[in-house]
Amino acid sequence: GRIGGGGHPQAASAGYRDLKIAEALARVREALEAEVRPPLRASDIMSAPVRTTSPETTMRAAGEIMAKWGHGGLPVLEGDKLVGIVTRKDVDKAVRHGLDHAPVTGFMTRDVITARVGDTLMSLEHLLAARGIGRVPVMDDGQVVGIVTRKDLLQAEHGDAYLDRRMPQVHSDATERFLASFGELLPGDVREAVTRIGSLAESRGVRAHLVGGIVRDLLLGRQNLDVDVVIEGDAIEFAEEVGAQVGARVRPHRRFGTAVIVMSKDFHIDVTSARSEYYTRPGALPTVERSSLRQDLFRRDFTINAMAACVNPECLGRIADPFGGLRDLESGVVRVLHALSFVEDPTRLLRAARFEVRYGFHMSETTEEIARRAVEMRLLEEVSGARIREELLDIYAEKNPTAVLERLDALDALEGLVPSGVQPADALAHVASGESSWRELTETLPRAADRIGTLLVATSAGATRESAERWVNHVRLGREYARPIVGFATRGRKAQRRLSDERPIRERTLYRLLQAVDPEVLVVLWAIGNGLVRERIEHYLRDLARIKPAVSGADLLELGYAPSERFSDILARALDARIDGRAVGREAELANLARLAARAGLERADQPPEES
Repeated sequence: GRIGGGGHPQAASAGYRDLKIAEALARVREALEAEVRPPLRASDIMSAPVRTTSPETTMRAAGEIMAKWGHGGLPVLEGDKLVGIVTRKDVDKAVRHGLDHAPVTGFMTRDVITARVGDTLMSLEHLLAARGIGRVPVMDDGQVVGIVTRKDLLQAEHGDAYLDRRMPQVHSDATERFLASFGELLPGDVREAVTRIGSLAESRGVRAHLVGGIVRDLLLGRQNLDVDVVIEGDAIEFAEEVGAQVGARVRPHRRFGTAVIVMSKDFHIDVTSARSEYYTRPGALPTVERSSLRQDLFRRDFTINAMAACVNPECLGRIADPFGGLRDLESGVVRVLHALSFVEDPTRLLRAARFEVRYGFHMSETTEEIARRAVEMRLLEEVSGARIREELLDIYAEKNPTAVLERLDALDALEGLVPSGVQPADALAHVASGESSWRELTETLPRAADRIGTLLVATSAGATRESAERWVNHVRLGREYARPIVGFATRGRKAQRRLSDERPIRERTLYRLLQAVDPEVLVVLWAIGNGLVRERIEHYLRDLARIKPAVSGADLLELGYAPSERFSDILARALDARIDGRAVGREAELANLARLAARAGLERADQPPEES
């Protein structure tokens, strides 16, 4: 038939033929692409390395390993040979019979079904379904190299976004976004350092990945200079080799298998081995073990932080996203990786609130539910004060810390973060006022007020001295923060009472009162004060704070007086006269200084010593 409304019949026929050929070629191309795209195999979805046990291990010990790592079974090795598999059900059976002290060899399944690294997803499905088993060890050249569970198969087919059919395109888009931000947002020295790390990793036959916050933020088009690198190998050895090549100092932390490459005063790179971890109790620091990249990402707090970007030249920018972080990043969701996340580390709920506010995200329904449960269980009380301090400092470094505190208050988590006796509502109000007051007064203060220090003072403004000191000691605040916090409960309270008193106040009294407090305390006094308090503080800042006397100790020496400890008292009186307006200007102040010195009976330098 014809194409269009006219034209030569043969031309129309030729056009139709060309169109059908093009459609056929497109179908062939799609089929070829489908054929050359390798199917998922055991090596793609297995968990590795594998935790194993020996035949002599007790059932109790095997059960503890499974409980610690959340496994349902363990391969049993004698030397390097696979001789059986023991499951959690086997442990339960041993416990019921009072035989948890017995060795694994008496309970393990000896007829172990195994798979090979090259087995396809379809063959693995058939194997597990036909045999009715929950897991299968994966073998390569007679060695156990991984394990595939029913969960792995479900994730591969239906679950985690990195394994579904849409992911190649999603990953392509994510890689483009990441590489664009990598080139535009990172300074040249940072890009060069990361590129060099990738090249070195490739030359050693290992993979290096950027992980965590820097991946999240570059995908969002935000700058982040906290460079965290995961190596699928020995991180300390690798970091030392990088340091030797670039002439940088390396600080190893052998307990955790990590190292810091100190590139400059303001730029360092954290390098870790791919690892997994477990917690001995809520709020404790984790115990870590060497592991795979996937397990390393699984130990992180939220899906949006559980992504990695390859930095090897052959895969630069390729995103590993085993837990749906890209999806949650697009949807604006903060989601934990598992139900015990806040139990293992309760400070994660503080970070969840922080990320919600910073990015305009929201916790998933399940995440918020288990966050509230963690608060009800008072798990934050199990966390060390030093870790609470770090989270508080991170919150107060945010652009809108008040909103983060409001979110924590909505979760009923704020009470555990403020000093005893301080009501969360008061702390919220004081922090909000302190934040705006710091911005308003910062240009007029005689001495700069630290922003975070001001917010910490505001948080504790309702505390007694004893409560403030206990809080400072509990969260282990340094002197630069502790001094104004305790100072508000002492000098600050005294100043607050006097400033609120409607009776007249002398200029020199006002000066001495406010000159003695830290600038952070001054900001908070103004922030929470009434009209009279604010008026008097403003008068001090505008008219008194920067008054400098025109005389000094050198003038007393010039007047012929011998050096004396009493100079400071006389100069203080001279300053009072200057502040009160009784002696203003060099001549008037010098004359007043001479009168004060004579009245004090200072010893003159030319006066002969008295005879004894």
